[in-house]
Amino acid sequence: MAEVTAGTSTGDLLARGQALSASGDFAQAINFFEGILRERPSHFLATFERARCHQGLGNWEEAIRGYGEALRLDATELASYVNRGTCRASVADHQGAVEDFERFLEGRPGRADIWTELGDRRLDAGLYARSAEAYERSVTLEPSRSEALAPWIQRAKRLEADRAVGALGEFANACLERGWSKLDAGGPRTAIMWFNRAIDAVPDCGEAWHGRGAARGRLGQMAEANADLEKSVKLSPESAAAWTELGSCRSIQGNLPGALEAVEEAIRRSPDAMRAYLIRGIVRGKLEKWADAESDLSRYVERHAKDAVGWINRGWVRRRGGRPQEAIEDLTRGIELDKSWPLAYYHRGFARRAVGDIALATEDFKKAMSLDSSLKPELLPLVEPAAPTPGPPATASSPPVPVVRSSPPSVPPLGAAATLKPAALRSPAAEWTAKEAVVILFINLALIGLGLLKIPYLSGIPARAVDIPYKAAWIVAHWTDQVAFPHECNLCMEPFCTRTDVTKKYVYGRPHYTSETRWRYCPVHEPGMLRTETRIDGMFMIGYWMLSLLCLAIIVISGTVFAIRLALLPVLGILVISGKLPGPALLPFGAEKEAWLTRFDGVVVVGSFVLGLVMIVMNIVW
Repeated sequence: MAEVTAGTSTGDLLARGQALSASGDFAQAINFFEGILRERPSHFLATFERARCHQGLGNWEEAIRGYGEALRLDATELASYVNRGTCRASVADHQGAVEDFERFLEGRPGRADIWTELGDRRLDAGLYARSAEAYERSVTLEPSRSEALAPWIQRAKRLEADRAVGALGEFANACLERGWSKLDAGGPRTAIMWFNRAIDAVPDCGEAWHGRGAARGRLGQMAEANADLEKSVKLSPESAAAWTELGSCRSIQGNLPGALEAVEEAIRRSPDAMRAYLIRGIVRGKLEKWADAESDLSRYVERHAKDAVGWINRGWVRRRGGRPQEAIEDLTRGIELDKSWPLAYYHRGFARRAVGDIALATEDFKKAMSLDSSLKPELLPLVEPAAPTPGPPATASSPPVPVVRSSPPSVPPLGAAATLKPAALRSPAAEWTAKEAVVILFINLALIGLGLLKIPYLSGIPARAVDIPYKAAWIVAHWTDQVAFPHECNLCMEPFCTRTDVTKKYVYGRPHYTSETRWRYCPVHEPGMLRTETRIDGMFMIGYWMLSLLCLAIIVISGTVFAIRLALLPVLGILVISGKLPGPALLPFGAEKEAWLTRFDGVVVVGSFVLGLVMIVMNIVW
């Protein structure tokens, strides 16, 4: 706890508080600002900075009150308006946020970024036409925003038009799109507003009830969420996502049989609904069906190897199922992907105690308590030096890992230039599919093909490749032509050159063509050691020999790895039939993302791509 000593000057307290705030230690910084306000309650800057700290901590109501007090002390400091507007948007008070942003723009109308924020707030407040106007004003001030804001302008205008003409279905669809976008961006309160608009427009829209139920679940309103999701599956019983969300909600409420029924219905509706397997695995874990739970979670991990929640839940299941070492591996992998889960450290700590690694277990328990103070009553006795250190009894309490984490809305930059961009639909992490891998493989083959066509031995098209046979054919055709090529004369052997001041030279040839032939050339057509014309001498041939060897290496390497991949097909087919590998594993990059087969496919594609580029570079150089 930062100590505020009596008698410290206001300037010193302010400087120390601002330094802590700048470093992100908002809780400690508040102490210094409050120390100032105890002596000088009307100190504007301390009031403003304290509000910024509350905003940084996500204490939105305290921040809103603080900015209001700052505005009472000095209404000319417009940063208070924009920061308060950002906080009001975080608690879904979009009408209030609109008023604050408009007050800011009255004083600083040239801020394109704030016009963008105002457009976003008006859109969420249901002021669709005025939202489009704000976005267009932002583009006018800063034309570089045109491309990014064009979809938002069209969306706002579409909402206004659909509402005006009574196109309720189209209006509801637009509201759903925005609702899911806000939920995905961590704004469940705003998402609920959009789903409510969709329900008002089309009351029997199952997806709207599903979305509102999911948003209420993120806020911890589980009874309301359950009611919405029950309504959703009645209206849209074919929606596997709604059944899955209902299963998650029932699981959190403790209705495990009902949760299991819901997720099994989701899997029946859509066998590839991976999140349903995740929820079912957790529900089975809560029911202590460890083998079944691990099977479901393993299926999820195979398809979502970059998602920490799968690894952490499987680690919990393996730890409770009596396999601590494997649990440690899973939990470690989950922590590598996301270090903010306290229960990951919690379970890894108990798994490490089970294998006798008390020191590392203690470190895990300390980390878990630093992330979640509610774990202290259980874990603190285990990390105290005087506390006994035996492993946990078989019936030790081990809370399961929650499926859906509610994250506080991200805090935008604070100060006069605080920004809140229009939320965008979040794209899933980019991963190669089998189709994309095949396209990349064809691109690599095309690169190699371009390299092959550049080598004279293999193409026969470039001028250098036809020089020798052209010369020989010309000599044979004109051998008896006394005008064009007098017999036994010293005529230059360059076609149509009649000079006779020639000398004999040995000329290097191409494959199967030796230097036994003597050619005569005049000084004008005499080849040097390095030429880029139609004739090729010895030094110039070195590059083509290198390309030939490289071409051979590429063909051998690519052919070998391709043959190995084909030879593996029977084995992979057996593994797929037996259920140990998913069906797509037969195709490139169709296996688990971290499996040896995927790494092998990556080496093949990347290797052939690099070799193809090397061939192109060699051709350019030579």
